[in-house]
Amino acid sequence: MQDNIPHTQEDFIEALSEIDFYERYCKEHPEYENNRAVLAIQNIERVYSEKLEKHDFGNA
Repeated sequence: MQDNIPHTQEDFIEALSEIDFYERYCKEHPEYENNRAVLAIQNIERVYSEKLEKHDFGNA
């Protein structure tokens, strides 16, 4: 997600749902190398938290 594109809260909820699925998959498949998405996930969660605090989501 780029900062210059207005994302709705629903966009973030969908992304976070996919992250939940990915993390569950990684937990169930410990042989899978899952470090590739760690920073991207942290960034999405950070931006979502900031937008929640500021009530700053794009319009649908």
